[in-house]
Amino acid sequence: MTVTQTLNPQILGQAEKAHAALLGRILEGTPNTYHHWVAFNIIVAGDGRIDTDAFVERMTGGLKVDDAAARAVIDELAEGHMIETTSSDAAVLELTDDGRETYRWIRQAVDETIRSLYADISADDLATAGRVLALITARANAELAGGS
Repeated sequence: MTVTQTLNPQILGQAEKAHAALLGRILEGTPNTYHHWVAFNIIVAGDGRIDTDAFVERMTGGLKVDDAAARAVIDELAEGHMIETTSSDAAVLELTDDGRETYRWIRQAVDETIRSLYADISADDLATAGRVLALITARANAELAGGS
């Protein structure tokens, strides 16, 4: 008899933790952390540069951390020569050549892992899962913001 799994917080948490553990394995032996990976993705989404305040807003919203934690990531990546400020008032963050290369290396490893994990799941099932998870995330974010 086949048991059908119903989406619930436990299954969501297990999937997130398994993905995070795989990313941790990729990042192992590098100076990069999960927060760094999120930061790279945010900056790359802005074509390799982003306004510092927008970066902090995206980090705090996406990771549910405070401004100080988001700004600490900026400091860590700057100290590691992964990003630099490209304006005199530090209002714009940009990936350095090392940062772009590090991002490409991690992205390739992540993409290979994801291709393997999702290989035999139909495009329709992946699209449905994506829509459902995006809706759940939006509702949870609204709840956190005090709405309903």
